[in-house]
Amino acid sequence: MSELIITPDVIDLYKDLLVHPEKYGGTYRPLHEMFVECDEVTPQDKLFEQYLNCIKKPLPKVVFYIIMQEEFHKFRAVEPLEKISRKLIKGGRVGYRLKLKIDMTDIAEILFNNEICKYPRGSVVYGTYEEGISDRDWLVVVHDCCQTILADHPNSIYQETLGGDDFQFIAESDFIRKLERSDIEVLECVFSCPDEKYRAIADENLDKWNLRQSVSGICSNSWVKAKKKLIVEKDYNLRVAQKSLWHSMRIYMFGIQIARDGSISDFSEANWLWDEIKNSQDTSWEYYKKKYQPLFNSLRSDFVKLCGKPKKQ
Repeated sequence: MSELIITPDVIDLYKDLLVHPEKYGGTYRPLHEMFVECDEVTPQDKLFEQYLNCIKKPLPKVVFYIIMQEEFHKFRAVEPLEKISRKLIKGGRVGYRLKLKIDMTDIAEILFNNEICKYPRGSVVYGTYEEGISDRDWLVVVHDCCQTILADHPNSIYQETLGGDDFQFIAESDFIRKLERSDIEVLECVFSCPDEKYRAIADENLDKWNLRQSVSGICSNSWVKAKKKLIVEKDYNLRVAQKSLWHSMRIYMFGIQIARDGSISDFSEANWLWDEIKNSQDTSWEYYKKKYQPLFNSLRSDFVKLCGKPKKQ
């Protein structure tokens, strides 16, 4: 296969293809509709990756750089005139005060095209799934080139419901950081569907104190949410309250398994408790608090004993 020779005519042809894709049957948006001005500088190599992920067409990097310089020169930033740090402009000192303009209908497709792996979550994993009632939840790990897209969403996680399934998308580096912090939500993923790479990261970085921070925070919030959903009139929702109450104890049970055994081997451990809670017809918080506060306290105590504070050096 002969090497492409970059000539002015080749540049003009590519420019016309990117600026007027409709002339060539392209389904992607024209180049000037793909980017929007912003205050921060985006490295040109990152803009190239993001653009390529959108159009899904072959495009020489050097051609893209030349066209960007011609079409967006007023947004170009070069050190030292623009005083951009080398750390910010990774892979080169040239960048643009631009970011990818994402059409909301494009996001899920772009993210799925950059999928590394996905994990089932929730009731499907625990064995509590009920057809027509339960959601089917997934956590999708995607390549880091999607970080700019994800950064605009809470906790850098994008959520989408498709065909009755609920998907959450997370960049690989963020997923790994959570594993390194012993975050219970991602630990559940790697313990339910082991992947050698991510399981190794989880095992190497398993820290009981970090686990305690993660588990205790979620359990406390779930307990408070259960109460709120029963006592605040405008937020009243019995089903959500019951699920939150269950999660507040289920997660302690899973935390105990991890702290004791280094993994979760029994995802059905708390299912008896869910059956009991969901079948209750009582709608008062006083009832649930009186019945389950002792178990909640006992589980919390057992978990904390396994995850004591680290000794000062």
